[in-house]
Amino acid sequence: MRNYHASGKFNFEALPFAGQHPGLSPPEAINGYDVTTGEVQPGFTYPQVNLGLLLQQSVGGFSGRVIDKATRRPVENAQVKVGALIARTNGSGEFLLTDVPSASHKAEVSASGYSSAETNTLIVSGVVTKAGDIELAALPENPSYGELAGVISDRASNTPIQGASVAVSQTLIASSTDNAGSYLLRDIPLGGHDVRVVAPGYLPTTLRAEILESRRYRLDASLTKISANSVSIDLTTDAQAYGAYSTVKVTTNYNVSSAVNQYGYLEFLVVNSSGLVVKTLPDAASGWTNPVYLTASIKSVLTSFQTDNLPPGNYRIEAHLYDNPGNRERSDRSMLSTSSADFRIEATQRVESINVIPLPAYANYNEPIQAGYRVEVINKSNVDSDFAVNIALTSPTGAIVGAVSQALRVRGDEKVRVFDVPYGSVSFSPHGRYQSSLSVTGISMPITTLGSIDVMPGLRIEVNKKIQPDRIPPGVDHRLKINIRIKGVEQ
Repeated sequence: MRNYHASGKFNFEALPFAGQHPGLSPPEAINGYDVTTGEVQPGFTYPQVNLGLLLQQSVGGFSGRVIDKATRRPVENAQVKVGALIARTNGSGEFLLTDVPSASHKAEVSASGYSSAETNTLIVSGVVTKAGDIELAALPENPSYGELAGVISDRASNTPIQGASVAVSQTLIASSTDNAGSYLLRDIPLGGHDVRVVAPGYLPTTLRAEILESRRYRLDASLTKISANSVSIDLTTDAQAYGAYSTVKVTTNYNVSSAVNQYGYLEFLVVNSSGLVVKTLPDAASGWTNPVYLTASIKSVLTSFQTDNLPPGNYRIEAHLYDNPGNRERSDRSMLSTSSADFRIEATQRVESINVIPLPAYANYNEPIQAGYRVEVINKSNVDSDFAVNIALTSPTGAIVGAVSQALRVRGDEKVRVFDVPYGSVSFSPHGRYQSSLSVTGISMPITTLGSIDVMPGLRIEVNKKIQPDRIPPGVDHRLKINIRIKGVEQ
């Protein structure tokens, strides 16, 4: 074996006079090239033979799409550079680089009006490597911005903290520390900014940075570990069992060391016996938690919630104390402490109120009409309720009209249920107000609201005979005779 020189030359000495097959070995000795071999037949009269070996460079391709980071729209005419090779994106933001040497490369992507970006890629021989979408952040109208760099370390040991989150408040600018505790934040607008540093197992901190000009500023931070007794909470409820639509009072007791002086954010979860979260406090739609200021002077905080129509069974309320609020867009928060308390919800059957609405609201005197009742039930149960209603109308003279009985069922998960109860055709006589009445069997009598039907006095005019005479000549006064029959007049 003979090593080759930087010039690409090699030589072998004392070769036997026989056919030889010189080659390159191992293949990885010449990275990025396909290895070839040659053959030489030296003779007895040729003590020296020159041999040239031609190496074929192995190449692949690199493709992808360049898009605007904010709008997700393609960026046209962006430049993608890998070594000395350059490609431009088309109207769809797509690019393709060919004949890229097989190796690991750093692709540089740039476009007018955008911050540059870099992406690492491995080019494999004969394969087009797909980079997917490469995002470019548009530069602000005022292109002046600065950078922040620094190291996040443990306050006690001064060792670097890997995986700490460093974020500029009120922006989307954030980064995480590497294994050396280092971070870099780019494209920070000029001005003053709060920079929040969070790491699991450490008390977070917020630093102030003044970016006065377009350059890189140094900002280091040291974090204090959360010891077992720095912050702790203990949860208790005011009872062990509750009914449906009851108020549960929860007391959170705090134990905070004198070294802690910051805000915490408390989140409550109500969990059923299957481990499913059935209620969050505050409501999950808000995405925020309850703020509480953590100092040694804080002792307890009272919180309450309604059981609503949660099914009967065993439940657990959990309290999680975090170092920052968090929301759907942010997860860079650390849990400072947690506690839980068990309670039970009993089977509760209670119909709070029934509203009876007779239909129609108005009727004509002594005219048959299809009528009935609309029954609105307000439910405060967490189990199914089966009961019967007996409804009737009382006429102005005390007579009972349209009496009907109907069996009803309201499920435990129904807060409001509406039933339509028909009772057929009715002729209302005499006129006046017909008041509904209600009795209930199967449950305790709820609060009731009873409606009525108002029947108007009847007046009918009928033409009994023809008008005489039936023809009137123009220009002459005539006396007409009209017979009118009036029915159903009541005063």
